[in-house]
Amino acid sequence: GIFVVKASTWLGAIQSFRPDIFEATQAAWSQRSSELSFERPCGMAFAAVPNESIDYGILEKAKQVLVMPAEFGWSDLGSWGAVHEQRAADLHGNTGAGSHVLSYDATGNTYHIPEDMVAVVDGLHDYIVILSENRLLVCPRSKEQEIKQFVHDVKMRRGEDFV
Repeated sequence: GIFVVKASTWLGAIQSFRPDIFEATQAAWSQRSSELSFERPCGMAFAAVPNESIDYGILEKAKQVLVMPAEFGWSDLGSWGAVHEQRAADLHGNTGAGSHVLSYDATGNTYHIPEDMVAVVDGLHDYIVILSENRLLVCPRSKEQEIKQFVHDVKMRRGEDFV
């Protein structure tokens, strides 16, 4: 489902019905880092947030809830493939953030490169190329479902500083 709610109302509901989630989330947010236009909660603190469905933990207990059907275009952007589909592509089907990506014989790629970096991509086809602080991901788009496992492996082998 898609939820539409004022931030203050939502935070109040979390604080009322799941104060443990509220406190853990506040701790993660207070230790956040900023990158490009993203605010990222602290990974270690965020891992301490209880894993609870908002349906069960909040919505089933709240009194001010209205459910209504709606039909409109929507993409969850929960994967790099979804991001690729939503972004405008260049003449070669490459999409992404980073105005300093130079592509040569490269098609169907998804890029996310910081604005203060230059990337040269030659001969790559249907890949995800993500550079973020001290992390680089180069992965075939056909294997994007494995990214969660890659993140888990990095976390286990190198720790939270690289996730």
